[in-house]
Amino acid sequence: MSRVERLATRITPTLLLLALGGALLVATPSAGTDPNNANCKPNRATCTSKRQCCSGFCGSDGLCAAPPTTTTTSTTTTTTIVTTTTTSTTTTSTTTTSTTLSTTTTTTPRFVDNGDGTVTDNDTGLQWEKKTGTVGTGVDCDTTTCSDPHDVNNLYLWSSSGTAPDGGAFTKFLNALDGGATGVGNCVSSDGSSQTGGFVNHCDWRLPTNAELQTIIDTSASGCGTGGPCIDATFGPTAASVYWSSTTFAGGSSQAWFVDFFTGFVGDDLKGGSAPVRAVRGGSCIPTGGDGCRSNFDCCTGACGAGGVCEAPTTTTTTTTTTTTTTQPLGRSCRCSGNPTFCVEVGNTAEDCAIGCPIECAGTSGGGTPSCTATPCPL
Repeated sequence: MSRVERLATRITPTLLLLALGGALLVATPSAGTDPNNANCKPNRATCTSKRQCCSGFCGSDGLCAAPPTTTTTSTTTTTTIVTTTTTSTTTTSTTTTSTTLSTTTTTTPRFVDNGDGTVTDNDTGLQWEKKTGTVGTGVDCDTTTCSDPHDVNNLYLWSSSGTAPDGGAFTKFLNALDGGATGVGNCVSSDGSSQTGGFVNHCDWRLPTNAELQTIIDTSASGCGTGGPCIDATFGPTAASVYWSSTTFAGGSSQAWFVDFFTGFVGDDLKGGSAPVRAVRGGSCIPTGGDGCRSNFDCCTGACGAGGVCEAPTTTTTTTTTTTTTTQPLGRSCRCSGNPTFCVEVGNTAEDCAIGCPIECAGTSGGGTPSCTATPCPL
């Protein structure tokens, strides 16, 4: 037997053995069959696990079957948040304290129109004649009959003789006001206190002194120095011109003092000249600042002050205070509540102190028992 034959004799059993071994390997399936393996079991074949079935599903009856259908349900949950706003209306009553301060100031004016053709000066106590008409061309009443002695355009001589008070200012003007000779008049009395006759029932009208005439100059009057008279408007129509006084110039008996109501200038001129005049009376009351008064009736202002000195016109102030208080409803009070502690109103929805209680409860900062500082709640 050749080497080849001997080799073949050795190889043949080996191959046969290998072949048989391969057959055994093929004939004996593994315990965990993969469904993708060609040796997996078809549907309806018996099985003990899903790995034996080609479908990958071994049913509860021990048979391979198609895998059951899996339904995936997607559930969307929508959550709706409903916000409810509760509005709490707290009706509170209001305590209102209103103070009405009414100040009435009553000031006695210096010049008072008496409504009878005269003006009273409360500073000097003098009563002045008030002129009538409209300022125009002057009329010489010494040579012409002037029916209205109060006409603003009337002009009179101080003296017709040159020095004596015998001009129309005395013989015509004052005679017309007093109803008789200068300083006498036609005034009569039945009871010894009241009298009738003369201008506004007075027969003591006269020409003012130079000093008296200067007391009614008002250089602050509207138009003074520019064509208007320098005098308070209470005096009515006044010529912006010189007015005679009753005072004779000390430097010469033929001259008398005058006051110019165009500028407020004071000077003197010959008594034989014509000029407007204004009558005055009284002066017996004590002027402001004067002493010697014993009662208010002694003062021109009606106010006799301490030390017997007449005071300036008084000012009266009247103060009226009106207080209105509205109380809160019964059953409402303050109590302490919360942390930090605040005062709240009992009887209404709990609210902080801005509604009517004090902002913080007493005793919360320095120890002690918290308590509201007001009961019932202040509004």
